[in-house]
Amino acid sequence: MQTTRHAEGGHAHEPCSVDYGSFAEDNLIRRVRGEFREMPGMCLTLTQASRLWTPDREACARVLGALVAARFLELDRTGRYRKAHGGYSL
Repeated sequence: MQTTRHAEGGHAHEPCSVDYGSFAEDNLIRRVRGEFREMPGMCLTLTQASRLWTPDREACARVLGALVAARFLELDRTGRYRKAHGGYSL
């Protein structure tokens, strides 16, 4: 069963929770958020993100999907993930 934990480091006006599936995904989501914060213009496909962060493609897809649901990332029509334009910084 998945639990919802409060994301750390957010500001009051930002979404405050992301659904984490496991301790490993918890660490991965923090890493992905950090990378997109450091490089806000970065855009990656699922395959590229998986090569960069984890060989577990399904875990990578779950993490990216959770960040899209939280409006931290957006998925464009070409299948690339990028930091959402709303400026949320989970």
